[in-house]
Amino acid sequence: MFIIFNKDKILSYLISISTVTILLVLSVAITKNNEEILKTSTNAVTNNIIQETSTNSLNQKQNIIMNNVKNENQTTETDSKVQKTNEIDNTVTTMTNTSNESQKGYSEAKNVHNN
Repeated sequence: MFIIFNKDKILSYLISISTVTILLVLSVAITKNNEEILKTSTNAVTNNIIQETSTNSLNQKQNIIMNNVKNENQTTETDSKVQKTNEIDNTVTTMTNTSNESQKGYSEAKNVHNN
């Protein structure tokens, strides 16, 4: 490098070197800040994915539970309908038996009366 004894040139070199130093320090600070921003955004994306996954999982579990409840209700309704149908069948059978016995009694009474 040149040996400089001029005061203006010395000041100009000092200003240049200090400017370069300041720019280097700022660039390092910005780079570290960008790395932190990148980490933060990565964490945000990861947290968002985890939240969406857990929400989807909860929705699936809720749908399964709702389907199970619907199936149980349908089974209960079907069982109730079958029970009512059986009761009606029993009532009809009882009425038919009563009618047959009445008819039999009428026939016997008619036969006794005719003899």
